[in-house]
Amino acid sequence: MITADAPDGSELGAPVSRETMARLRIYVDLLTRWQRSQNLIAPATLPQVWSRHVADSLQTLEACPSARSWVDLGSGGGFPGL
Repeated sequence: MITADAPDGSELGAPVSRETMARLRIYVDLLTRWQRSQNLIAPATLPQVWSRHVADSLQTLEACPSARSWVDLGSGGGFPGL
């Protein structure tokens, strides 16, 4: 159930390994599957989930590229704090 704007990994604006890309695809598949019943993100943004949510969340890597773990505090119910 990958959405129309699904990248191959290079379009995300950050280096993403094949393994990470595979995990992100699973994540987006689950997000898409549960979106209808849980309203996890705005329905209008679902067709652009990769550019609007996934790539946007990767911007934090620019702040500290050597970080191995991240914590999202106070994000509410939406992306990326699912």
